[in-house]
Amino acid sequence: MGNFIDRNTDDMRAFVKSVKEYVGNMTMLMRTAQGLLSSYEADLDNNCKECIAKFKDCCTTFLKQIDSYNELAKLMERKAAAQDAAKNIRF
Repeated sequence: MGNFIDRNTDDMRAFVKSVKEYVGNMTMLMRTAQGLLSSYEADLDNNCKECIAKFKDCCTTFLKQIDSYNELAKLMERKAAAQDAAKNIRF
């Protein structure tokens, strides 16, 4: 049968690391793009300002959605720690 990620704490931690890296990179890119657009917004016409407002709304939605991956990573990190603790119980 296949190897399930929730049975191997090393795989879980590797997944958590990749999720945190992805979330961090995407958050930085979105915040940078929002900041750059905001700095030029005053010099642009109304059509561009409307597009920037739509883009900011999309960024906000995306950041909310990507946060769910971060929450999943936190849960997996806790599960990996709990499994390791259970493995280390000595009777």
